[in-house]
Amino acid sequence: MGATGPVGAAGPVGVAGPTGATGPAGAVGPTGAAGPVGAIGPTGATGPAGPTGAAGPTGAAGPAGATGPVGAIGPVGATGPAGPVGATGPTGATGPAGATGPAGAAGPVGATGPVGATGPAGATGPTGATGPAGPTGAAGPAGATGPVGATGPAGAAGPAGAAGPTGAAGPVGATGPTGATGPTGPTGPAGPVGPARELNALTAFNDSVQTPGAADEELIFNINPVSVGTAITHTVGTGIFTMTENGNYMVTYNTVVSNTNPATPSFLAGVNLASNGITIPGTTAVATVNTGDTEALSGNSIIHVTNAPLNIALVTSRPDGAYSNTSVTIQKLD
Repeated sequence: MGATGPVGAAGPVGVAGPTGATGPAGAVGPTGAAGPVGAIGPTGATGPAGPTGAAGPTGAAGPAGATGPVGAIGPVGATGPAGPVGATGPTGATGPAGATGPAGAAGPVGATGPVGATGPAGATGPTGATGPAGPTGAAGPAGATGPVGATGPAGAAGPAGAAGPTGAAGPVGATGPTGATGPTGPTGPAGPVGPARELNALTAFNDSVQTPGAADEELIFNINPVSVGTAITHTVGTGIFTMTENGNYMVTYNTVVSNTNPATPSFLAGVNLASNGITIPGTTAVATVNTGDTEALSGNSIIHVTNAPLNIALVTSRPDGAYSNTSVTIQKLD
């Protein structure tokens, strides 16, 4: 065999094979931290209190109450006779076809076979035609997960929200407790002194012994130690007192009666106030007087005068007895 010829020049570089399939997408990086919440807008002005709403409609009936517990199972009844076999029912319709399942995952690429041994160099042949494109390279490994993106700047504060609708008026609160009593105010200045009331009073007296000769005889007064004003008059030496003005008068009288008549060992003595011969009710004073004894008789009464002038007198109820130290005092009250 002849000597091996020199190695032929390297053939031209083959055309680049097609780009391999794109590797799978890298895993999605974690979500960046949320930016800070924008500042809360200012609270809208409180709306005016709305009018009290009309009474709402009656609420719907509440749900039915829960079903009560099942009662205890009763005893099994006796087995009844077997019924006849029923006819075979019709075949049911065929159900719809199920949905197509998902496609199975692609199998792994088989391993590349070993390279064969290099044959002896042949004679340099003519340049061969361009060989077919080599097989597509295996997909490269997934790229590493990219770093977490920087936190974005805080968003600008949003505009203030519109004022909400006015809420319904709340119920009237319960009445609060009664406050403590305030301090007593200072005493006001004294009012001006009123005009002095005119005094009208009269006292008549007679310490002499008087022996009336008949019933209802007036006792006589011979001195007026007190006589003030013009509403009451009395003429000394008489038994008549005159009230010249309408109003209320306090009349008080006193006298002492003695039994000096041996022929009458005991009698009922009495005196009373009278007007024009008529006894004034509630003014009579009486006492039983025995021979040689003395008894004091006294009385007082308010007389209301509505048709002045009014005359009154102190009179005896019977002619028996001797009367002394007799007095009458009259004072106008208003």
